[in-house]
Amino acid sequence: MNPSHPPAHLAGQIFLRYRRSGGPRLNLIPDLLIAAHASVQVDRLAALDRGYLRTYFPSLAILSPS
Repeated sequence: MNPSHPPAHLAGQIFLRYRRSGGPRLNLIPDLLIAAHASVQVDRLAALDRGYLRTYFPSLAILSPS
C-alpha cells in the first residue's frame, strides 16, 4: 500500500491496533494524528502523555512538563 498521506495512514493503523486490543472508542483520533505527524515529520512531541503515546509511538520522544 502506498498511502498518499503517511501520518494519516499511520494514525489509522495505530487506532485499529488500539481498538483491537480492547481500547475504548474515545476521542483519540486527533491525538493519534498529531503524534503520527510528529513521528513522520519531526523527532519529538510536546504533550501530556496519558500512557498511550509512549505505548503506540515508542520511538517518538515525548517532551512533557515537569
